Amino acid sequence: PAKIGDIDDLMDLFYRVKNGLAEAGLNQWPDWYPRRKRIEENIHAEQVFLHRIDAAPIATITLNQIQDPAYRKITWSLHDDSPWVVHRLVVDPGRWGQGLGKRMMLFAEDEVRKQGGGVIRLDTWVGNPGSIALYNSLGYTRAEGYCYFYGPDQPFACLEKRVD
Repeated sequence: PAKIGDIDDLMDLFYRVKNGLAEAGLNQWPDWYPRRKRIEENIHAEQVFLHRIDAAPIATITLNQIQDPAYRKITWSLHDDSPWVVHRLVVDPGRWGQGLGKRMMLFAEDEVRKQGGGVIRLDTWVGNPGSIALYNSLGYTRAEGYCYFYGPDQPFACLEKRVD
């Protein structure tokens, strides 16, 4: 897991990713996202994983069992009393297309299995074809409904997969 001393590197990574997304025409996150305080809380709970190459932070993923309240409006196909949730999977824009997102997701699936979990849920903005293709390639399926975290013009698709 990431350590609290990694917070500045993590925030810088998120900043680089947001800029890379914006340059690609993908404005999926508001300026304030993600909040440093939330990342710090997730680090203290050992829910944030950071991948480095030559000491440089290049990918991160947060994994826990905290479902956004918007998930209650989703019709999930896979029933699980305590599903795991992937949050904030990002890869440094200079490393896009190198399979790091897939590696981070496979790592998350292994972690869930180690914890005895069976189902992973996540959401992704429908306007980001790269992330949708990644999750589809890993066998994630769409649940019925959308989450609207940032307003009615930004639907997020919800996906799920059984990993046990």
